[in-house]
Amino acid sequence: MKVDKCLWGLAVASIVLSLVVLGARAQQAEPEPVEVEVTMRDGKEFEADLVKVEEAQVTFKRAGKEVTYPIEDIHPWSLFEIRSLAMGFDNPRIFVEYGRQELNWHEDEQEAEKWFKRALDRDKGLQKLVSVTRKNPEKPVDVNPDAEVEGQKFRQSHPEAEAAILELVDGWHEVIKEKVQADCKKIETDHFLIYTTWDKRDHRALAKVCEKLYSRLCKEFDINRKHNIWSPKLPIYVFWTEREFNRFNVNCLLRPSGIRAGGYCWSRMGVTFVVLNQVKYSQLTKAEAQKWFFELLVHETTHAFNARYLSDIKLPSWYNEGIAELMAAELVPDCRADKWWRSATRYVRDGSVDIETNFDRFRGSALDYAVMQSLVRYMMFKKKKEFITFYKLLKEGMDQDDALKEAYGLTRQQLVDKWLHAARAM
Repeated sequence: MKVDKCLWGLAVASIVLSLVVLGARAQQAEPEPVEVEVTMRDGKEFEADLVKVEEAQVTFKRAGKEVTYPIEDIHPWSLFEIRSLAMGFDNPRIFVEYGRQELNWHEDEQEAEKWFKRALDRDKGLQKLVSVTRKNPEKPVDVNPDAEVEGQKFRQSHPEAEAAILELVDGWHEVIKEKVQADCKKIETDHFLIYTTWDKRDHRALAKVCEKLYSRLCKEFDINRKHNIWSPKLPIYVFWTEREFNRFNVNCLLRPSGIRAGGYCWSRMGVTFVVLNQVKYSQLTKAEAQKWFFELLVHETTHAFNARYLSDIKLPSWYNEGIAELMAAELVPDCRADKWWRSATRYVRDGSVDIETNFDRFRGSALDYAVMQSLVRYMMFKKKKEFITFYKLLKEGMDQDDALKEAYGLTRQQLVDKWLHAARAM
C-alpha cells in the first residue's frame, strides 16, 4: 500500500511538472513567420508567409487564410528558394547566411536584421555567430559545420538539398522547352548535367571536354576523380543563339533581358551552375567559334570548381580569374587565353601596365585577364606546394596579404618582382 501511494505521488508530481513545462512553452513567443515572394509558373506573383513545405505541395498564409499550391504551379526558381528557406526552419544557420548576403551583396542592414532575428527566434545559441557575421559579412556562414567532408577537400551536401537542386535544374529544363527552345536536350555524364540547344552531333564533344576539364582539375588539386565535388552534378546550360540565352535569363532566372556576357557561373546557397551564351558569331569562322566556346566553357566551369572546393568562401577575383584563364589555356590549345598571357607579361615587365589595383579590385579588361593568368602560372608551376597552401588559406577566410605572407613568405610587391624577374627569360 505504501508503495502504491509512493507511485501515485510520483505520477502526480510528473503531471504537475509536465503542466509547468507546457505552460512555460505556451508563454514563449512563436518564431516570426518567414515572408516570401512567390512567382508562379503562369507569371503571377504574390507575397505570403511560408507555413509548410511538403514534397508535392506548399502551404502559404495570405490575408489571414491558408492556401496550398501543388509544386507544379510554382516557378522552379521560386520553389528552390522556398525549399532553401524551409530548410532554415530546422537549420537556422541558413537564416544567418541570408542575413550576411543582405549585408555583403546589397548593403541592406534592415533586411539583414530581419534574417538574424529569424535565426535567433529559432536558436538563441546562434547569437555569437550572428555577432561575428555582422562584423565580417565577407565570410560566408558554414551552414553545415558538422557535415562529412571528403578528405577535407569538399563538403557533402544534405540529401534534402541535393533533391531540391535536381528539382530546380530539371524544372528549368521544362521551362526551356516551353518558353525558350522546344528542342533542348539533356546530356548526363559522370559529373555534369548538360542542357543544350546544340545539334545532337556536337553532344559527344560537349560531354568529353567537360569530363576532361574535371580530370585536370582533380589532378591539380589532388582529388580522386571518382568523387564529385558538385552537388549532385554540375548543371551547365548551353545555348546556340543569344535569343535563347536571354530568354533563359528572363524565364528561368527571372532576371532582366539583355545581359551582356559570353556566359557566367552562379553559386548561391548550395546550388552552382553555369550558363553559356551563343557560340556562333558573324565575325568568326565555325572553327574559331567552337574554340572560343570551349575556352569559355572551361573558364566558367573552373569558377564552378573553385566555388565548391574546400569551402564556399570566394577567392579574390584576380586569383579566381587567373586560375580560370590558365585552365582554358591548358585545355584549349591556341585559344585566346593561350595566346595572350606571354604578351601581357611583357607589357607589365616593360611598365606599360599597372597591376597593383587588380589585387583589390579586378578591372576585368582582356589584358587584365591575361596578366593575372601569367602571375597565377608563376605561382602554380614555380611553387606548387605554396600555391596549394595559399589557396587553402584563402578558403579558410584569411586575408590575401596575410595568406601570401604565410604561404610564400612574400608581400604583394615581392611576389610581382619575382614573377617579372622570372619572366625576363621569356
